Amino acid sequence: MTSPYRSDFDMPGDVAYLNAASFSPLPIETCAIGRAAVSNKAQPWLLPADFANQQYELARASAARLIGVATDDVSLISSVGYA
Repeated sequence: MTSPYRSDFDMPGDVAYLNAASFSPLPIETCAIGRAAVSNKAQPWLLPADFANQQYELARASAARLIGVATDDVSLISSVGYA
């Protein structure tokens, strides 16, 4: 039986990779998103001035949705030591 998720990974059909608990492969979509994010750092002067703040707000909103609280209830800090 072929997994319905196999096509989500860049893995040849003749490979059975069983070490996923320790070092799993990333889905193709995750790799593409990661490449796009890293490419932003290649030419950061092309990003809008508020790019970092937009990313922080997106992270706060996503965390808030995940735990079921208001965005204002989520705080981001650069280090646990500062908290």
